[in-house]
Amino acid sequence: MGSIAQPLAISSNLKDKYLFWSHQEKILKKMVTMFKTCSKCGKSKPASEFYKNRRSKDGLYSYCKVCHQGYVRNYIETPLGKEKWLSAVKRGIKKNQEAGYYRYGPGAIPILRQGAKKRGLEFNLTVESLGMWWNNTPDICEYCGITTEEYRNIRDRLLNYQGINPIIKAFSKLFVSRKHKGINWLTIDRKDNLSGYTIDNLCKSCWLCNKIKGEFLSHKEMKIIAGSIHYRLKKELEREK
Repeated sequence: MGSIAQPLAISSNLKDKYLFWSHQEKILKKMVTMFKTCSKCGKSKPASEFYKNRRSKDGLYSYCKVCHQGYVRNYIETPLGKEKWLSAVKRGIKKNQEAGYYRYGPGAIPILRQGAKKRGLEFNLTVESLGMWWNNTPDICEYCGITTEEYRNIRDRLLNYQGINPIIKAFSKLFVSRKHKGINWLTIDRKDNLSGYTIDNLCKSCWLCNKIKGEFLSHKEMKIIAGSIHYRLKKELEREK
């Protein structure tokens, strides 16, 4: 029995040693990867001091964060760097706009909350409630009934108009600022101007109706006159073709 038990004990002991040193090797490898030498400043720093880069073998950039930031700042100051940076910013803004970030996403909440605070009105909207409302509400103006595409067509014609038609020129002036000219979607309007920013008081409106309604017309009044206003505008635009 003793001659049989001894080999089993040795085998078990070797297995334990193998598992022990295998575990130690993993720890050492982890400790090595916890530090990295910056190829710019030459300093050894924790991996947390390097930005992640999926293309590199270790998953990190060769420059530490401090050197990387300095490199980016210097590059942006060059003509080519500035051009690429501005292009990237514009792409980011466009992507956020198309994704609804400023219309009904996280970017919309602080804007609407500021409007409520300025007017001293109730505000109980959240990103979730506003997003759900927007996605479940048809993209049609509450007042005049035009779609997003129809609104864009009218907006572009107004902004590009070079004639002397007084009615068309009057509508063109509703796009006062660069921000107004860049409105590419239906906007959020409060049905009752005296009530706060709550889901049951919201509606989708084209910018023309939103601007005309302003703080003076009621929801009911705007619905009565919006159709006639847009009919007159479309008629004048057809004359100019």
